[in-house]
Amino acid sequence: APTDAPDLIPPTSVETHIPPHPFSHYEHSPLPSLLPLMLMLFTLLTTIFTIGVELENSTAREWLATGGGNMLVALAGKLAPYTVIFFALCMLMNTCLFKFLSVPLQGNVMLLFVSGLVYVMVSQAIGVFMIAALSNLRLALSIGGGYSVLSFTFSGLTFPFMAMDVPLQIFGYIFPMTYYVEIFIDQAMRGAPAVNSFAYLGYMMLFLLLPLIMLPRMKKICTEEKYWGKL
Repeated sequence: APTDAPDLIPPTSVETHIPPHPFSHYEHSPLPSLLPLMLMLFTLLTTIFTIGVELENSTAREWLATGGGNMLVALAGKLAPYTVIFFALCMLMNTCLFKFLSVPLQGNVMLLFVSGLVYVMVSQAIGVFMIAALSNLRLALSIGGGYSVLSFTFSGLTFPFMAMDVPLQIFGYIFPMTYYVEIFIDQAMRGAPAVNSFAYLGYMMLFLLLPLIMLPRMKKICTEEKYWGKL
C-alpha cells in the first residue's frame, strides 16, 4: 500500500567528518614554502650585509686587494663559506620535511638537492646585485627584505599561479622562489619525471648572471671613497 512506502525506504545517513587529505596538513602546505622563504631571506640579507659592511667600514679596497684586484675572485672568497653554511641548512630543512614531518617524497632526490644549491647561490646573486646597485647598506637590506617576503606571495602557494592575472604572473617570474617551489612540488609531491623540472632549474640559474652584470659597478664602489661610509 502507498502508506507503507516510507517504512520500506531506509533512512539516509549523513557523514559530517572531513575525509582525510594529507596535503591539508600544515606541514604539507605552508611549511614547504615558508622554510624556503626564510632560507632565501637570511641568505640574501647575509650577502648584502657581508658586502655592505665593507663599504660602511671603508675597508672595501682592502677586501678587493685580497682577491688580487679581481672582483669576481673577491666575491667568491667572501661568499663561498656562506654558500656552504646555507646549503647545509637547506639540506637540513629538506631532511626535516621528509623524515620528521612526513612530507611526501616521490621524485628525484638528487634534483631536489641540486635545486637547493642553485637556490642558495641565486639568493646570494640577488644580494650582490642589490648592494652593488644601491651601494647603501640600510637601503639594500630594506629592499632585500621586502623582495624576499613578496616572493612568498607570488610563489603560487598562497594563491594558484595560473589563476593570477597575466601582469601578476609576469611579476612572479622575477622571484627565484617561484621556480624553486615548482621544482619542489613536482619532485616531492607529484613524483613528476625529472625532465619536467629542468626548465624551472634553468630559469632559476639565469639569476646567477646578475653578479656578472654588476662586476664593473661593484669594482667601482669598492675603489671610490665617495661610496663608502653609508649606512
